[in-house]
Amino acid sequence: MKELIKYKGYQVPPAEIEAVLLQHKGVRDVGVVGLPHDLAGEVPLAFVVPQTGVELSEKELQTFVAERVCKVFFYRKRVYASTN
Repeated sequence: MKELIKYKGYQVPPAEIEAVLLQHKGVRDVGVVGLPHDLAGEVPLAFVVPQTGVELSEKELQTFVAERVCKVFFYRKRVYASTN
């Protein structure tokens, strides 16, 4: 897995976004990858595994991340959650 996502000329460490998402009480596990994007180069894409019995919304997680990371690191791309 790549160590950096190249977003609009910035180097975004997926591990930093993962660390933020893991602070959310409803998140059991997470992986962040770079998704190719025509204008930005790459954008972060998070795959989230919620805690057992927890319902997480995409909006909730986007807001959680946006409040905790540098604006450069945050792009409102989809956050995917698994039920297992």
